[in-house]
Amino acid sequence: GTDAHWVYQASSGTPPQNATPSSGGTNLPLLVVAPGDTGFYSSWPGNGPTSSWIAINPASTTNNTYGIYYTTFNLTGYSLNNLCLVGQMGVDDNGLLMVNGTPIMSNISAISNLAPINLPLPAADLVAGNNQLVLGWGSTDNNDEAFRLQGVIQTCGASLTPGQLSVTSSSPANNTTNVPTSTASISLTVNHPLDPLTVNATTLPVMVGWN
Repeated sequence: GTDAHWVYQASSGTPPQNATPSSGGTNLPLLVVAPGDTGFYSSWPGNGPTSSWIAINPASTTNNTYGIYYTTFNLTGYSLNNLCLVGQMGVDDNGLLMVNGTPIMSNISAISNLAPINLPLPAADLVAGNNQLVLGWGSTDNNDEAFRLQGVIQTCGASLTPGQLSVTSSSPANNTTNVPTSTASISLTVNHPLDPLTVNATTLPVMVGWN
């Protein structure tokens, strides 16, 4: 099936490692490579639960490096300082990741196992809007080639446990009484970074009693 996040721009051969997609280029879907597909290498870790191997043509063992693989992520409303890409990466034969054309790691080979990554994102290269995360292919024999990434962008050094969001402090303080209802601001500090676009009167209601 079609991968939900990554696309590619076709090239006549393996693009240079510093290649980035053209703003006017044609984006084509990348496809999931699954066990049983001709292009799935038997030594790759199996797909799932949060990522899969992707390539241009799962039915072929060749020419799957003939394109610039990339995805976009939006940082509108975020502080651009102290952000890291954290997770795991697989690439056959080898490659590196770039953000907006700047490499954020050294070239690696991760074929039989997914390599852990914890990569600082250079604030000077980020924008408060859409950013590009690009795979830069390394040297390749152009046989049984694919890419895999599972990760999140989070505050560097943060340790996040899904489903365990809690308030660590507030102003006014918890259980304070006789606070005027005209108080200009209410602030909450929580234990995880939040996506500002998901904070609203439905997800975080502020109430006086049950009103």
